Amino acid sequence: MSTQFSIPRVGILLFLGCILAVALPAETVLRVWGLEVGEHAIGNEAAVREFERRHLAATGEGVEVQLAVIPAGSVQGVMDPQKLLCAIAGGRPPDVVWQDRFTVGQWAWMGALRPLDDHLAEPGAPRAEEYYGPTWEETISQGRVYAIPTITDVRVLYYNEDLLRRGGHVDASGEVVLPADWDALLEMGAALSERDERGRLTRVGFIPNFGNSWYYLWSFLNGGEFLSPDGRTCTLAAPENVEALAQMVRGYDLLGGYERVKGFQDELQSRVTDPFLVGQVAMKIDNDVFIRDIARYRPDMAFGITLPPGPPGREGCTWSGGFAWVIPAGAPQPDLAWEFIAWMSSLEGRLFAERAQARHNRSRGRPFFPMLHCHREAARRIVEELSPAEPRLREASLARLAIMERTRTRPVTPVGQLLWDQHNDAFYAAMTHDLTPSQALRRSQAVVQARLDLVWRPESARPPVLAWRWPVGVL
Repeated sequence: MSTQFSIPRVGILLFLGCILAVALPAETVLRVWGLEVGEHAIGNEAAVREFERRHLAATGEGVEVQLAVIPAGSVQGVMDPQKLLCAIAGGRPPDVVWQDRFTVGQWAWMGALRPLDDHLAEPGAPRAEEYYGPTWEETISQGRVYAIPTITDVRVLYYNEDLLRRGGHVDASGEVVLPADWDALLEMGAALSERDERGRLTRVGFIPNFGNSWYYLWSFLNGGEFLSPDGRTCTLAAPENVEALAQMVRGYDLLGGYERVKGFQDELQSRVTDPFLVGQVAMKIDNDVFIRDIARYRPDMAFGITLPPGPPGREGCTWSGGFAWVIPAGAPQPDLAWEFIAWMSSLEGRLFAERAQARHNRSRGRPFFPMLHCHREAARRIVEELSPAEPRLREASLARLAIMERTRTRPVTPVGQLLWDQHNDAFYAAMTHDLTPSQALRRSQAVVQARLDLVWRPESARPPVLAWRWPVGVL
């Protein structure tokens, strides 16, 4: 049966359409860069859509949050800092950025970020005491807060119980005995290593910088600092740092030297499966996110995690990295940007996102392993509620909460990236015996100090902070 509209009916429909068009709220666009999207980040997108719904319900005004990763070349999931810098300098920054916390201090010093202190004075705003202290301190530059911490990781010592038992590292009751200090860790690692008839490593007990450890951790374990308290003096070559680097050198030398260990690692990296999962590495320091791989590929594995051990007589510690919400300088809608950040960083918003991701994973038959949040209560509730049911996986997930109480973060400084690069250069120079630990650290310290002297020279001689609305190039 066909339907025909009379002219009056068409007119009425057009009239009603005009009324609806006027009545529907116009949508404001909020541009957010850097937030992970895709199958593994469905929870993020769900929380974003919930923000849109709540904003409309509260204000009667629509908002569309546009998410953009802005990848760094071919590196997926990593935001290109140069593109962000150009956007700020060109006067068209996004409203909100999901930023690596480690870079906040450097970007704040350049004038690229908007301080958040005015918003933090508002009722119900995030409070420092709600967060793991080091993750909040990482957002402060020259006394002002520039970011709200989101998620974090934490470095832990993983151990394969079966390999430790096979090596005889058990007590009288049959429980696995873990290394008591960093000397025992290196010696146990050497004892658990195996070689073929040609002397090539086929299994390694422990490698000082395999996984996600870095020289930063070894310095922290020995009470070291890379900068003075005021941030103006590089202390890479301090005695405790030299001792820590020498300990890493010793660890490689016990295995036959850095080049031999590197050959073993290069062969392992050509394979798909992580060597810890298949028993070719007995212990390693890695971040807690690796537990997710165990849950996915070896949920039945006999493993455990613990705090990395320090020198004899000194308690172990660890360090964390992660992300934070920032508002770029010159952002067009700072109040709306803050409203978005306040929701996404709230306890309710964090729970909403993680629960949505857990439902999505489980609906597709995939395991879910919760990330650690910088917000203490969110971390506790998410880990307790959403950790896997399998006993070992659950025990490891819960153990992270206690380990976070011993975490550190890298120093907040305008020269953070240079300090990272130089700490790594010193590591390689010492491992290969091109330089002694002291020589390598003195060389790197001089490079960093030269930059610090430039950064902190008197205001009258310091180059002006970039005027972000100046053109960045001429075609």
